[in-house]
Amino acid sequence: MMKATMANSYEGTSLTRGDSKTLGLVISQDKMLGSLVESMTDRFPDASVGVLCATKLVSFTNWPESGDAAADFGDTELETLVDHFKPVLEASGIHVERIPDQWTVLKVLIYQEPQSLEKISWCHVNRSHQHSCPDLLALVDLVLSFPASTAKCERGCSTMKHR
Repeated sequence: MMKATMANSYEGTSLTRGDSKTLGLVISQDKMLGSLVESMTDRFPDASVGVLCATKLVSFTNWPESGDAAADFGDTELETLVDHFKPVLEASGIHVERIPDQWTVLKVLIYQEPQSLEKISWCHVNRSHQHSCPDLLALVDLVLSFPASTAKCERGCSTMKHR
């Protein structure tokens, strides 16, 4: 995004060049993008505390290839999810204190799998490792149950308004 500075330039390039329309366009874009960010923050308040971002750990495409990065992958995100969903998990009989250790165990088990990360699914992981990581997999199931969007609900409400 191009931002106007006090000197009306961006990375050393003048934004006015004698034409006030250029600067006006930049200011309009800044206002529009600022409004967009504000709307997204209002619409997805959990994103500001990291819950939405933390759900990336359930997508194997976000997992690093085995190595040093894999050892600590997802630890912070897992802590965010456990903190956020702790009341729900405990009410369901999940032992939240066991989840971090089960996360470490599960990462080791997954990286020992003969197939690549792209070919692993959570259905396979649940079948294979339910006995060793039940509390963690309950959290993963909870995260995977989030709808990708509310578009279907919104279309239904819109349709009801038109009738």
